[in-house]
Amino acid sequence: ASGGGGEGAEAARLVGEEALDVPPFVLGLYGEEGWLSPTDICSGARARTVALKLEEQGYWCSFTDTELVVSWPKPTPDE
Repeated sequence: ASGGGGEGAEAARLVGEEALDVPPFVLGLYGEEGWLSPTDICSGARARTVALKLEEQGYWCSFTDTELVVSWPKPTPDE
C-alpha cells in the first residue's frame, strides 16, 4: 500500500512529461527535384490538408520551406 496519496499522481505526471519529451517527426516534402513523394503529397494544399488531419488527432504541426514538422502538443499548465 502506498503511504502518500499524491505520490502516484506525481509519478504519473512525470511519466507523462517524459513521454512527451521526444523529438518532432520531420516529413520531407520538397527537394531539389520537386515533391519528394508526389503520389502522396504533390502540392502545398495537399500538405496543409495532411497537417490539418494530424492536428485533428491532437498533433501540433508546423512547416519549414521544405518540411512538415509534427510534434505532440505542449501540455497546458493544468495538465
